[in-house]
Amino acid sequence: MGILSRDQRRSGKKQNDEKVFVGRVSKLDNMPKSISPTRNRGSDLLSEIKRTRDSIDAIQLLIKKSPDASMAFQTLLRLANQGFDMEFMPIDGNAAPQEIQEEWREFAIRVNAVSNAGFDGLIDQLHSSGFAMGGMGIEVVVTRDGRDIEDVYMVSPKTIHWELETREGIERYIPYQKDGSDMVDLSQGNFFWIPFDSDIGTPQGNLLFEPAIQAIEMQQQFFNSSQIVLYRIGAPRYVFTISSAALQSSMPPEYKNDMIKQTEWQKNKMQEIVSQLENLGVENDIVTFDDVTVDTKGADSAFFQGVGAYADIIDTQVMNALKMLGTLMNRRGQGSYALSTVEFKIIVDMVESMRKSSKRMAENIARMWCRVKGYSVQPKFTHKPVDWQALKDQIDYKLKHQELVRKSQEYGWIDENMAAQEAIAKNEAVHDGNNLYEYVKYQNTNTNANTETISEEKSG
Repeated sequence: MGILSRDQRRSGKKQNDEKVFVGRVSKLDNMPKSISPTRNRGSDLLSEIKRTRDSIDAIQLLIKKSPDASMAFQTLLRLANQGFDMEFMPIDGNAAPQEIQEEWREFAIRVNAVSNAGFDGLIDQLHSSGFAMGGMGIEVVVTRDGRDIEDVYMVSPKTIHWELETREGIERYIPYQKDGSDMVDLSQGNFFWIPFDSDIGTPQGNLLFEPAIQAIEMQQQFFNSSQIVLYRIGAPRYVFTISSAALQSSMPPEYKNDMIKQTEWQKNKMQEIVSQLENLGVENDIVTFDDVTVDTKGADSAFFQGVGAYADIIDTQVMNALKMLGTLMNRRGQGSYALSTVEFKIIVDMVESMRKSSKRMAENIARMWCRVKGYSVQPKFTHKPVDWQALKDQIDYKLKHQELVRKSQEYGWIDENMAAQEAIAKNEAVHDGNNLYEYVKYQNTNTNANTETISEEKSG
């Protein structure tokens, strides 16, 4: 059922053509009736990856159990949420009352009740859904009386089906959620959806970590194979060669004319030698007669060089697939130990695109809250900036900016008050500096000193 917000009923003005639905239409994905604290431990990640057919399920598996995928995901997730502010801007020119802000804080605390993490936890879940599942989907559920928001529920992107339909003469994709054998029309609720990096002509987003499925599967195969090869080739193995002529000459005469007895005697002799070798300790030396030759196989340094080169190739593939730089993935051999400003800015810019989506989603929730409450205000959600610059870089930038402002004043483009506002955010300058600046003073001082020195030399 659709309702009008109270501010529309009061003023009779049509502020928004969209309906506000009451009640909930979405369903939780495989909502368990009971949750056990026991969590099964997997020992063979490669087999689990091969058994997983759905890409979203595979990505979630890697995030939970692959060290590299988990590191990349947590890095992006923590960078994305640096805190935020929600403001309510007046529409009619009057100041927004403080009571609105206080009431919103109470709502932000109780929202997202299933995890008891509040609005901040909801922002984390939005980012998590965007990075891991290719989009953000929520349903804002309004109470039956239409005067408050019951809660905000996440809708898993892997449960959403899109059907191209014609409604009101317009062809558009309609979101459905499968509930057993039925398909629930999410457009009949307060459903909001923002895809991540969607292709042209489709509302479905792309998976950021999808290339990592193949890369980490190859990585796990390499780990398993290298363990076997390392055991067989990497550790030295002893090869004992026994002279068959010496063994034949030591054979008793009664065995030489009987092939069956001869073969049996040779087997017993060989087993005796093997037993003696098995009883040797790791710190004992080997002493033999000249009819036994001892040689070693394996522990070839060329093998380790080949393994290292192949590991570097796989590492590069994994980092590219996870959109991470070597330093953030603890690959100390990849580039410098410290991130440069440009490198870290690349990561931050990627995170910013996700933060823009969560900003829109948060403002959608706040607008719905304002409508059912009857408040004529415009919500403004602002993420706190990611501090991607080193302190030295920030100071260098400020000094360069001040130098630019100083030269602008010197050339007469701006006055001293404008220069103070641009340089240090002061309304007025303390004094005009007598049109002298630091480098001018330094130059004048040196010129005067040189002039005095020349005068003294002439008078002397």
